[in-house]
Amino acid sequence: MTQPPSGPVMLPWLKPLLEAMQSAQPQVQLRGMRQGYNLAFGLTATLGLLLGLLGWWLGPVQFSGELGLWLLLLAAVLAGLVIWLTGRTLRSQLNQSRTPHEQRTALLGAGLGLATAPAIPWLLGCAVVSHLPLALSFAASAGVFYGLGWWLLGRWQAAASDKILEVLQSGSSPEAGEQND
Repeated sequence: MTQPPSGPVMLPWLKPLLEAMQSAQPQVQLRGMRQGYNLAFGLTATLGLLLGLLGWWLGPVQFSGELGLWLLLLAAVLAGLVIWLTGRTLRSQLNQSRTPHEQRTALLGAGLGLATAPAIPWLLGCAVVSHLPLALSFAASAGVFYGLGWWLLGRWQAAASDKILEVLQSGSSPEAGEQND
C-alpha cells in the first residue's frame, strides 16, 4: 500500500480524500466522497460569488422578471440532469470496475461530479445578484440540490459497498488480501 504525501504541501482538507481511496470502510469512503463534494462546490460557489459581486459593481444585468423565472426553471432542469447523469455514470463505472480501488475511485468521482448540480443554480444566482429576490430564489434552489446531493452520496455509497464487498470476498482482485484501515 502506498503512503499518502505528507509535509507542508499536504493540505489537511485533502486527507479524507486520500483515506477514502485506500480504505475499505464505508464510513471513511462516505466521508471522502462528501469532502470532495464540499470542496468542489465550495470552490465553485466562492468564485461565482466573487464574479457576481464584480459584475454587480461593474453594472447589473438587466432583464425581465419572466426571464428570471425561466432561468430558475432551466437551472432546476439542468441540475436534475446532472444528478441523473452522475448516478448513471457511477452505476456504469461500478459495473465495469474489477478492483475495489477502481470502485472507490468511481465513488469519489461521483462526489466531485455531483457538486455541479447545486453549482448551476448558485452560479446563475450569482449572475443576478443585483436582483435580490431572484438571487435568493437561485440560492434556495442551490441549497435544495446541495442537500439532495448530500443525501444521494450516502445512498450511492451504501449501494456500492455491497459491490465492493462482493469483489473483496471473491478474491479476484490484487487488493483482495490487502489490509485497509
